[in-house]
Amino acid sequence: MQLTLEKAITAVERDGIPPIFMISGDEPLQMAEATDAMRSKCRQHDVTERVVLEVIPGFDWNRLIEESVNMSLFSSKRLLELRMGSSKPGQEGSKVLIEYAKKITDVNILLITANKVDKQTQKSKWYTALNQLGIMVQIWPIDFPQLPQWVSRRVQKYNKSIDHDAAQCIADYVEGNLLAASQEIKKLCLLVDDDKITVEVVMEAVTDNTRFNVFSLLECAYANEPDRLLRILNGLKNEGLDPMAIYGPIIWDYRRLCVLAYHLSQGARLNDLLIKYRIWGDTRKQAIRAILQRHSVGHLYMLLTKANKIERMIKSTDKKIVWDALLALLLNFSGHVIQTSS
Repeated sequence: MQLTLEKAITAVERDGIPPIFMISGDEPLQMAEATDAMRSKCRQHDVTERVVLEVIPGFDWNRLIEESVNMSLFSSKRLLELRMGSSKPGQEGSKVLIEYAKKITDVNILLITANKVDKQTQKSKWYTALNQLGIMVQIWPIDFPQLPQWVSRRVQKYNKSIDHDAAQCIADYVEGNLLAASQEIKKLCLLVDDDKITVEVVMEAVTDNTRFNVFSLLECAYANEPDRLLRILNGLKNEGLDPMAIYGPIIWDYRRLCVLAYHLSQGARLNDLLIKYRIWGDTRKQAIRAILQRHSVGHLYMLLTKANKIERMIKSTDKKIVWDALLALLLNFSGHVIQTSS
């Protein structure tokens, strides 16, 4: 049967471990933690011996049958962990999996991990055979609007709480990367003595993080905060950061804004565009609205032309001139008219 991870764990606690358990999905952190949770449940049921089968090109699927009939030397049951990843079973693997399901015993637990399983695969004979005997869990990525709530729940595992704005700040910072979010949360919870994590604490903790500061440059330009923008840009320059590391995110954002502005000029609705181009977070949306109101389509394309010239400058010009050009471009973006030689 197909269940969410939470319902699957509840079913295991209530009914015991099924003979087959499959976890599939493309989000690394949730996949790893779901797999660890099942291994832990197996240990709790005295399943202490584990055999790992990695499905790689040339994998002999008969190994699964061979291992299933081998007796455990150390416990009454064994965990057979079949790691499929992005591999498909093909005809040979499908035949073996169906055969395994027909000859299932109570001495083995088969734990399968795989990348996201599409609807066509879910209708296959091998998947159907396994589904009838076990539990199939599909791991879905966390959408950006739900990420602050995920951050809050994660913080609670450390017996702390977090402000909504602080959770949103972390969500914006990691841009949907749950592994990065998990690492930041762990670091904050270990560093902070207070029971509650505030947005000020989060901002202070990531102030020296280069990745965050590059991201913050555009936020300052959106919000028309020239003093903070200059402080962050100078900090990155003093760290010896390659200007290309800043130029990349800037040019990507500029191009996306030009696309948004063009579609708006053709009569599209901004709310629809924000959803289509996966722009989340109330603060981010408000900033985008302000930028699009501040600049016409023509002016945004003019700024994009200036930005394109900076790439050539980075490759051939004195770095001081490049940093000045980047500052002028970001200030122009904020609505300040700054003339440069670029």
